[in-house]
This record gives sequence, C-alpha cells and structure tokens, in this order.
Amino acid sequence: MLRRLMDYLRLLLFVCGVLLGVQVPAFVDQYGKALTAHTQEAKQSLAEFQRDADRFFGGDIDRLIDHYKQNPDAVFNAGGESIEAIYHRYRLLSEALTEFNRSAYGGFDQLILSPLPSPSACCLVCCLPCCAN
Repeated sequence: MLRRLMDYLRLLLFVCGVLLGVQVPAFVDQYGKALTAHTQEAKQSLAEFQRDADRFFGGDIDRLIDHYKQNPDAVFNAGGESIEAIYHRYRLLSEALTEFNRSAYGGFDQLILSPLPSPSACCLVCCLPCCAN
C-alpha cells in the first residue's frame, strides 16, 4: 500500500516537473515578446514628439514637455502631461526590456522579482505615479 502511494507521488511529481519545465519558459518567452511589443508601441507613440524636440529643442524631450506645460492654454498644458506620461512609460519599458535581455535568466528574475505594473491598471488610468517609480 505504501509502495503504491509512493509510486503515485513520484509520478505526480514527475508530471508536475514536466509541466513546469515546459510552461514556465514559454510563459517567460511570451512575457518578453509582450514587453518588446509594448516598448515598440510606446516608442512609436513618442516618435512625433521626439521629432519636434529634435527640431526645436536640440533633441531634449524634457524641454518640449516643459514648453507644453508652461503654455497658459489648458489644451497645450494637458498635452504636455500626455507627452510626459508617454515618455515615462517608454523609459520604464525600455529599462525593463534591457533588464529582461541582460542575461539568460533576466526574464525569470524580472518576471518573479520585479514585474512591471499592468499598463491598464497603471499608466493608462493614473498616468504617472506608478510609472515614475
């Protein structure tokens, strides 16, 4: 009886190990692909503003954002906040992607120890507070 129970336990551990060995790397791979896609999307969203910064402010997007935010027109001011949110999101994603690609285990480390906040729960709702961290 005890031998049979141990055989079942061993079989269960083997099946769990195989499932984890297949599923976890695939999940990390999908996380990396999603991170890359989000980074590219943020970069594309920022591209027009970066061109304006290159053209008028020597490439300094912070100066462009300040220019927008200092404008007394409420629409321009709000535009500056939007650009700033996109810029902070892009920087956060770029840093996370760099960390993810740093080593063979970087994706596992990042996914387990310091995952990014969900864009829908963070930056798209409240714009800056959790993205600036």
